[in-house]
Amino acid sequence: MKIIQDQVAGRMRLEVRGDFDTFVVAPFGEHVEQLVAEGHLGLDLDLSRVKFINTRAVSALLAARRLLAERGGELRLVAASGVVAWTLATLGVEHLLSASRQAA
Repeated sequence: MKIIQDQVAGRMRLEVRGDFDTFVVAPFGEHVEQLVAEGHLGLDLDLSRVKFINTRAVSALLAARRLLAERGGELRLVAASGVVAWTLATLGVEHLLSASRQAA
């Protein structure tokens, strides 16, 4: 997994690429925690280049969402690959992350 970050319109945008699985959940969580500690409370996730995602990674997304919400912030899913969209829908959690655009 690779994370590319960029600040756009006052929000931090994270583009995640590659496999989002158990082995990268901890580094992802640490990255989000660091951004929150730095005061970034608006995070936009672009998962359009994620090729694989498992339930541990989905749990990490929900934990990040909860962390931000507890501090008055927001985590938004702004793009999702087909596999991410399918996984979130299958698990019944797609409504918890506001997906505004999906990539094939």
